[in-house]
Amino acid sequence: MAVDIWGIGHCCQDNICVVEQYPPEDGSTHILEIDDSQGGGAAATAMVAASRLGARTGVIANLGDDPVGDRILEGFLREGVQTELIRRISGGRSSTSYVMVNPENGSRTKFPYRDQLPALRFTDEIRAALAGAGFFTWTAPSMKTR
Repeated sequence: MAVDIWGIGHCCQDNICVVEQYPPEDGSTHILEIDDSQGGGAAATAMVAASRLGARTGVIANLGDDPVGDRILEGFLREGVQTELIRRISGGRSSTSYVMVNPENGSRTKFPYRDQLPALRFTDEIRAALAGAGFFTWTAPSMKTR
């Protein structure tokens, strides 16, 4: 797998909602639009952007074997991002979030559900892949080196 840039870290599925206005605490507002969900996570988003610009990219991450993980993986494949080093965790629940967008000023408020997946393991396979890459970005909150 020839990859120029590897993204290491958190992947999630963002559900984008445009709200009428941002309510005060304990208030209410209407959702005007629910955008199709899209992949999220800093390294994951960077790899999709670099792939769109022509770079050969890949993601190193853990995902649950749930429908959210399936959608995240499908998004990477659709964008030409290599997924061979994404580990699917049996019984794991992938991260998803709801992002409320205020149409008045474009501000975003994110409500994430943090996955319950184990720390990413830095394996010999990952080390070999990184040795052959020109660049990598790491946004993993926790990673085990052994």
